[in-house]
Amino acid sequence: MARSNPWGKTSGLAGFSPDAYGDGEARLTCFCVLPEHRGAGLGSTLLSHTLDGARRVGQKRLVIYTLAYIDSLPPGAVTYLKSGARIEAEYLQLQRK
Repeated sequence: MARSNPWGKTSGLAGFSPDAYGDGEARLTCFCVLPEHRGAGLGSTLLSHTLDGARRVGQKRLVIYTLAYIDSLPPGAVTYLKSGARIEAEYLQLQRK
């Protein structure tokens, strides 16, 4: 799902795969807002439309995997949390040099 701003240009993108983890459990496969459009609520609106679309096709849960540095939240985390998401697990991978 791409959303356009009032000037007719794409400003964000989101998509999900229905039933990716079982019946009614979708995976958020992409979600981004172009940097020049961040901070104006577009991400929240786009996520709301994405969640509505998932519900319309019978999804009860939308799973989001994110990556971040150990001392920061992943990109989009605040938007996800404000929408009612919750962190269920964290995974840490360390590599030797």
